Amino acid sequence: MAAGGAVEIEVVPDLAKFPGRLQSGLQATTGIASAAGRAIGLAITAGTVAAAAGFTQIIKLGNEYQGKLNELQAVSGATGSKMAEVGTRAKELGSDLTLSGVSAADAAGAMLELAKGGLTVDQAMQAAKGTLQLAGAAQLDGARAAEIQAQTLNQFALSADQAGRVADTLANTANAASGGVEDIALAMKYVGPVAASMSVSLEDTATAVGLLANNGIMADTAGTSLRGMLVSLAAPSKQAKGAIDELGITAFDSQGKFVGRVQPVDATPGCGSERSCSSKTSAGVFHPRTLRGRLFSA
Repeated sequence: MAAGGAVEIEVVPDLAKFPGRLQSGLQATTGIASAAGRAIGLAITAGTVAAAAGFTQIIKLGNEYQGKLNELQAVSGATGSKMAEVGTRAKELGSDLTLSGVSAADAAGAMLELAKGGLTVDQAMQAAKGTLQLAGAAQLDGARAAEIQAQTLNQFALSADQAGRVADTLANTANAASGGVEDIALAMKYVGPVAASMSVSLEDTATAVGLLANNGIMADTAGTSLRGMLVSLAAPSKQAKGAIDELGITAFDSQGKFVGRVQPVDATPGCGSERSCSSKTSAGVFHPRTLRGRLFSA
């Protein structure tokens, strides 16, 4: 007892149960973050830092996700009930284990770009998985992959239900050829509409683009080369027509439909090698750079 009648009491906190209670609290916090993350297709791991980072990421992706949905509704004029379906579809894709690194916000962005490209909301929901698969294969974000997909559909005047075919063709060409999907898309920008007007299929055009890429000619150079070649075949000058006949190329049938196919230069009738063909290009049928790749021929 201290002087003056005062009583001193030493208080020592009991910390024995603190670590367990702290861990329990963190688990609850992480559980809340995980539940919120699952709602937008995001996985959150345990731990203080992870939970804090998870909440930050959830807020960011949640805002992005809602913003994409709002923009999609504005673009498409979809009803509230239809947008609820879109939200459900986006969350499904964000949780799809076959789509690595894809969030619901990514899926919503892909559907938005598809809708901007002319697809209906239902068509965009159906095509979105193929778009995201293309994005994964090409190392693009979902919105950019959707933009390329929609542009290709429009270039070849294909209906929306062909979106999966477009995604597969672009991905397969990129896997088999030099360059990437962006290079193919740039080539298609120049040659696609002309090829489509001449009834050249998407697959044949993509094959030609891929073959040129493997010969070092890609992107806009490949597209303009192929476009020039097709235009020359469609409306050759008198001198060019003579060169075409000498090469043994028949590009159109009696109804005026393009009947060509992709084949090597050295397999073209009347053209034993690129060098022997080079003199025949002076008539302006094909640019020599195009001949380093492949020709559309019959």
